[in-house]
Amino acid sequence: MREPHIIERILAVDDARLWRDILRENLVESKIAHTIVGTTEEATTAIATGEYTGVITDGLNGEWKTVSAAAQAAGAQCVLMTLSLESIAAAQESGMPAHDKAEMSPELIQDMIQQLVLAEQPT
Repeated sequence: MREPHIIERILAVDDARLWRDILRENLVESKIAHTIVGTTEEATTAIATGEYTGVITDGLNGEWKTVSAAAQAAGAQCVLMTLSLESIAAAQESGMPAHDKAEMSPELIQDMIQQLVLAEQPT
């Protein structure tokens, strides 16, 4: 059984400024240390520092898989939040939590953040 851990710092990546602002607002409200970036390259560079224990990623036009792989390699828990139902299905099939942006409300975003904070360490 995997041990629960506390997320110390979250990286959020989304190519849409509106969603970056929404995530920032919710992470500030949750009092969680965080960084927000807008590209896959920025995300993989940040993840490589080893500073992040949790990652929230947008679908990034299919590049979420690159972000997820980098997070997994760094030992960080990753969650997908996208409008692509195909990406959601692929992520869930691989065991990665995934959420449909079309269904997200402030309450559901806070729930997603709390689930990430309380997630089990990936193996």
